[in-house]
Amino acid sequence: MFKVAGLAAPIDGYEVFIPQWEVEVAPGGRTTKLNGTVQQVYRELLLMNPRYDEDFAVRKPARSAANATSSTQGTDWNLGSSICGRWQPTSVQHVREGIGYLRKVRGQPGSEPGPSRCGRVSCAYNSAIWWCNDDERPKSLSAFEDIANGAQLLVTRCVEWMNPPPSEFGGQAFHPSRWNVIIRGDSC
Repeated sequence: MFKVAGLAAPIDGYEVFIPQWEVEVAPGGRTTKLNGTVQQVYRELLLMNPRYDEDFAVRKPARSAANATSSTQGTDWNLGSSICGRWQPTSVQHVREGIGYLRKVRGQPGSEPGPSRCGRVSCAYNSAIWWCNDDERPKSLSAFEDIANGAQLLVTRCVEWMNPPPSEFGGQAFHPSRWNVIIRGDSC
């Protein structure tokens, strides 16, 4: 992981790292490590393999809270807690696009030991998704889809359950295994 100068952490007192992705460039092929947001990694993958989307048959995003918490969809968020409204609000539409990117790119995320370390895993159109490690040990997840599921949980709880649903929001979802996802407005 690399620390980022000039990028403000989403929480005061936290350190920022650039997420590292171990990704497969082509099915059954070699893996490589890439750094950055999902949008940056996706652009690099397309340069290395212009047929990336066709080769990996892009996954469709989850549509409901049940999908976001299903153990067949990755990390179980059933015991996750959340906070809505604490963060700089951002576009629901752009957050959903970020979630789609996190589901599209296959890779295994890793973070340095925490606590208090966050990496910006998605950022476009001033809408960011952050992954934070509050554990004393390095954190490795099975897929970036696990982070997407935490972000989807926030969309469900902070947007879809509201009447009327807002067009902008911010929030934080806490996973029981000492990591969390933050959605907020950011410069990108």
